[in-house]
Amino acid sequence: MSAICDCHVHFYPTYDISLALEMAWTKLETARVSAELPSKTTKILCLTERHDCFFFDELINKLPEGDSPSTYKIRPTKENCSLRLELMSKERHGSERRELIIVAGRQIVTSERIEVLALASNLRLADGLSFSEVYQQVQQANGICAINWAPGKWFFRRGEIIRSLIASKDFPKLFLGDTTLRPTIWPKPNLMRRGESLGRKILSGSDPLPPRGEEDYIGSYGIVVPEIISAEYPAKSLRDFLLSSTGPFTTFGKRGSSVEVFWRIFKHEYLAFKNKH
Repeated sequence: MSAICDCHVHFYPTYDISLALEMAWTKLETARVSAELPSKTTKILCLTERHDCFFFDELINKLPEGDSPSTYKIRPTKENCSLRLELMSKERHGSERRELIIVAGRQIVTSERIEVLALASNLRLADGLSFSEVYQQVQQANGICAINWAPGKWFFRRGEIIRSLIASKDFPKLFLGDTTLRPTIWPKPNLMRRGESLGRKILSGSDPLPPRGEEDYIGSYGIVVPEIISAEYPAKSLRDFLLSSTGPFTTFGKRGSSVEVFWRIFKHEYLAFKNKH
């Protein structure tokens, strides 16, 4: 089966998890219909959890099946970095089977203050390591390593560091990340275009922020995977596709407007400031 995948997903403690999963499934299903993909297209959420978030671990700890919440059932796969979540059918869905694949992954801030995504792996790394150390450990864990775009974080000194990393032959399996936080009016960054010209592939994802309500964005932006995704080894299947693909990925969904992105970031920063004081 083909798949659609949101490559940058957070589940923060502030979220209504059941609502988040419902919204994610609905958005991915809408994307599937818009892309005219088969009805059995796999829906994947790639986690990019911060150092203080452990949603994947919480799901693992709810196994066996009998400990699953009433709104969804947790199904194991044959790998340690993925799970299947079967959403309990509501009346409007009838007997339709609604399933999400959850793939483990972390978000790491390097010593150079670069935001790195370690996808399709349950590798645990502390913030503060050098980019080179993070990249090497992600490769050893058979994960996918991406430098994520974020507002204001690809400029000045960090921008020069990212430019050199993109051009370096020391990191042949390095990807770049794009998110809904890059406003639609904002053209593709020069470093992103430079990366594409050098063969770097772009992974798109929703990148929801911590404030309650941001869970609505999960599943709103991502990539289409036209190859077969194994039900038992979804992370490996996804990883194999990402590494073997030769062209740019087809995306689904959309990024936010300037006003929408500004408001999201303002609310996040305001709440963070308020919580500190």
